[in-house]
Amino acid sequence: MVDIPSLDDEAITRKHTLHKTRTSKSFSSPPPPPPPSYNKRGKAASTSPVPRGAQNVIQKDGEKLDLRRKKHLGKELVWLQDPLKLAENTVSLLRDDEDEKALEIVRMASKRAPCTVSWNHLIDYEMSKGRCQKAVKIYNENPYLER
Repeated sequence: MVDIPSLDDEAITRKHTLHKTRTSKSFSSPPPPPPPSYNKRGKAASTSPVPRGAQNVIQKDGEKLDLRRKKHLGKELVWLQDPLKLAENTVSLLRDDEDEKALEIVRMASKRAPCTVSWNHLIDYEMSKGRCQKAVKIYNENPYLER
């Protein structure tokens, strides 16, 4: 049988003191935010008529494509290297009525690999919704058509 040494009062006090010092660290609160008329550097805020997030917006075919959204779609596209997975993802997005997101992902994927099946799913979706004009635009946008 093993002898377990008993803790004396001094050892117990040291243990509790150590625990208190580890858990009771006080952190200083963050500084208050700057006044609304100044930016982070303390200079006067811009009086530009363009909203802050709108500087990263570009125009493409009459649609606004946010660069941040494009970056997020690119991260999603990393997991869709296989054309079959891309087609399955396209069908899934179209079932959830996220046709714009599906179209952007297929556009981005078309730059690196042929994805004809995904384009066909997009065209089929637009035809099933009765939007023939948009389906024709998507058909003409497909870079893998032999003309």
